[in-house]
Amino acid sequence: MLIAGGWPTAGVAADLVFTWPDGSAIHPDALSKIIARLSAEAGLPRITAHGLRHSFATAAVAARVPVEVVAARLGNTARVVQEVYAHVIPADDHAAAQLVGDLYRSAGTS
Repeated sequence: MLIAGGWPTAGVAADLVFTWPDGSAIHPDALSKIIARLSAEAGLPRITAHGLRHSFATAAVAARVPVEVVAARLGNTARVVQEVYAHVIPADDHAAAQLVGDLYRSAGTS
C-alpha cells in the first residue's frame, strides 16, 4: 500500500511525500514503478515521480501560489522555480502590462 503524507516525524524519511505504511522510505525505482502502474490503471499517460513534481509546480505557479512558497515546497530557490516554470508565467506578464497600461490611460483622462 502506498501512503501519501510521510509517517516519520524525524530523520531523513520525515521529509518524504511517499512512504510505505510503516513510514519507511520507498526506493525511487520502486516508487517510479508504482506511480507508472497507478497512472496506467487510471487510464492516464505514464508519469514519473519527477513528472508529479513538475505537475505540482506548474499547477501551483499557474494558480498564483507565490514563487517563494513553491520553491520552499520543492526545496529550490525562487530563482530556479522562475527559470524552470517561466512558461507558466507569461500570462501574468500580460496581465501586469494591461494593469499598468490601464493606470496610465486613466491618469491621462483625468
